[in-house]
Amino acid sequence: MDTLLFFLSFTLPRILLPAALLLPVFLLLHPLLPGGWGRTAAYYGLAVYLAAVWIACGLPDCRNAVFNPRLNLTPFVRMWAAPAEAVLNILLFLPWGFLLPLLYRRFRDGRRTVLAGLALSLFIELMQLFSGHTDVDDVILNTCGAWIGYFIACVLLLGSPRLSKAAPGDGTFADRTLVYIAVFLVMFFAVPLLSPLMG
Repeated sequence: MDTLLFFLSFTLPRILLPAALLLPVFLLLHPLLPGGWGRTAAYYGLAVYLAAVWIACGLPDCRNAVFNPRLNLTPFVRMWAAPAEAVLNILLFLPWGFLLPLLYRRFRDGRRTVLAGLALSLFIELMQLFSGHTDVDDVILNTCGAWIGYFIACVLLLGSPRLSKAAPGDGTFADRTLVYIAVFLVMFFAVPLLSPLMG
């Protein structure tokens, strides 16, 4: 519980600036995103979530990225030594597994959602070569979190192990790319450059 409270107290105050910076970006991107304002709002929510993940994982930015790898490539070691941290790694990716199949038809196949969780986790761990500790256990736990999020989406929303093709959502690869680029530019460049000006 203490670990979760620390995680929230660390992440929540720091998400305000990225959320504020991402809002005008998505207002400008709206004409390029299909589905009207509802889908643009959903993409904005996804972007804010990814920014929160960036903060929670302590990913580097343009001011402090220094290649200083600290690796743990032995699986199932640290997760038993720090169970609270392991649970947080799972919880961190629940929204990813939950949101992807709602926004994108291709992720209504659970395997693709799990692979997307694996890809995002690998991106985080590779970025952490420049800021922190890269750990194979984090990849395992994050991927499990994405799978659990997908399963929850299936059970709560459609009551089946596979999301219905009739469910709403028709996002494309181009849409996803715009979201990822926006988050990267804001978190890697804009936030570190503007945060000192905010006092």
